[in-house]
Formats: sequence, structure tokens, C-alpha cells
Amino acid sequence: MKKNLAKIPNYFLSVYKDYPWEIQQKMQNLFLLSVGAKSIFFIMLIRAIWWKGDPIEAITVGYCIGVLFLTLLLIRLKKPVSAGTTSICAIFYPFGNYMIRDLLSLEFKQISRINDTAVVILFGIILTTTFVIRRRQYLFLLALSYFVLISHYLALEFHFYGGMFKEETFKSFLETWAIVSISLFVGFTTLSLTTHKRGSIFNNIIFYKMGDKGPEVAYSEHSLGCHEECSSAAYFYTIIGQGAQYATGLFGPIPFGACSDKKVALIYATRIRDSELKDARLQHLNYFLIGLITTPDKATIVSRDSLEKRLGILTREISDLKGLTADNYKLLVEKIHSI
Repeated sequence: MKKNLAKIPNYFLSVYKDYPWEIQQKMQNLFLLSVGAKSIFFIMLIRAIWWKGDPIEAITVGYCIGVLFLTLLLIRLKKPVSAGTTSICAIFYPFGNYMIRDLLSLEFKQISRINDTAVVILFGIILTTTFVIRRRQYLFLLALSYFVLISHYLALEFHFYGGMFKEETFKSFLETWAIVSISLFVGFTTLSLTTHKRGSIFNNIIFYKMGDKGPEVAYSEHSLGCHEECSSAAYFYTIIGQGAQYATGLFGPIPFGACSDKKVALIYATRIRDSELKDARLQHLNYFLIGLITTPDKATIVSRDSLEKRLGILTREISDLKGLTADNYKLLVEKIHSI
């Protein structure tokens, strides 16, 4: 019996064995939270239907169970960001069970009723910090939290207080809003700290530049075959550097290597001074590419805006490509892995 139960988490989490430790841990946290919360919600659903005969709670709880089922499915499908984002939608529980209930109630409710909603949101914020991966997920949580809290406040204000927005009721709302905001800020800060411990999701980092005979590999973290080295340089420059525009920024993911490798590349392109460059058309500004090799699944974890910004900072520190040695490239590789 115990062996069979142990197979369940392994079925969902074994697909993350080659992911950074932080992602593995967060998916384990999300799996355990989803299973535990789903069990609790099932009990609540039975109580709402057979004991209390409460349709509002039954519908709200049923919605949350559906969200958790979808979360588990996305975990299994190796979509960690989508799984976490989906689970955040459970924050709508107080919207249905509290706000709609109060809006339909004939019994007078105090404005302090929004504290019940705030408690659920605060609890959700605490749990969310254990599994969110991308900053945009936390921004999504922030938007939903404010929407639910403000909706409940307005429902109480207009339904029971005539929409007068008196100082007493508005002050109570602001106090609750401030507590939720501080909690969201602390959670966002915690997420920022944990991302630095994530570990790299890139299998290889390759630097390309224009040489006398065309595109060439300036440095590769891990050795490439002669054919792969030549073909990848020409391939990336053909895709990104067509014409005379020399587009800059972060591009991809683009297929990389053999089909059986199932690898992709994120390409960062920029122009850097190179006093050795002989091509007059480039005006001593080499068209410099950084290839970040990973898998299609791991590419979805990357925070593109943050990565592009950090790579821009790193490359602007290079004054001249002519002076870059293997040790300089190794240091760049270490810095990129730490992003």
C-alpha cells in the first residue's frame, strides 16, 4: 500500500529530474499543496451539498477543485509556470463564497467582513511563495488579490451602506488593503531572493562573432563538433542578422542541433566594438551573438525581460572584443549562469 502511494508523487514529479533544484522543490511543494487542498475541498463540497445545502459554497468549492485538478495535470505535462499560475486562480474562493454571498444577503453585514477575505488572501500569499517561479505570476496574484478585496469592499459599501464611502468604512478598507499590500511586497521580495539560488537552466553557452571569413564561434562553454560549430554560426547569423539591420535583443527559442537532441537556443544579439574587425561595413562594431542552449520545456521558465536586461548590462561592460581571452569568456559564462 505504501509503495503504491509513493508512486503517485513520483508519477507527477519524476519529469523534473533534470531541472534546477529550485524548480524541483517548488513543483514538489505545489503538488503537495494541490493534493492536500483538494482533499480539504472535497470534504467541504460534501458538507456544502449534503449537510448545509449551500449552493454558493458548493459552486465555489467545485470551482477550486477544478482549478487544482488542472494544476496537477499541468505539473505532469512539465508546464511548471502554467501550473503555478493556474493554482493562483483558487484565490477567487472568497470572491464567490464571501463577496457574492454578502451581495445576495438580506442580513446586514459590517464592513469588517472584508477581513475574512483578507485572511484568505494572506494565507494564499504565504502558500504562493512556496511555488511561484516567474515574477509575472506574482503580479498576477497581486492583480487578483486586489480585485477580490476591492470587489468585496464595494459590494458591502453599496449593498449595506448606500455607497456613501464614509470615513469609517473607507478607513477600515485602507487598513486591510495596507496589510495585504505589505504581505504581497514581502512575498515578492522573497521570490526575488530565491531566483538567485535557482541554478542555471542552460546546458551550454556559446559566443559568436564575425571573423575574416564570416560568422565563427569565439568561445563555447562545452566543446562543439566541427560541423555543429560551423553550421550553428551560419544558421544563427542567417536567421537573426539578415540584411543590414543587425537586429539586437533576445530572440528564440530556435531549434539547435540534431532533432534527436531536442534542444533549442535563446540568442542574444548586440553590437560591440572590435578593433580587429576588418569589414568596413561594420565600422569596427562586431555583430556579437550569445547562444544559450537549453530544452524547450526549460525555455518556458526563463524570465525573458530580466534575462535580456542582465545580458545587456554584461555585454556593455566589454570595451573591445579584441582583448577578450578564454578566461574572460569563462567569467562571462559564470555570470550568465548566475542570472
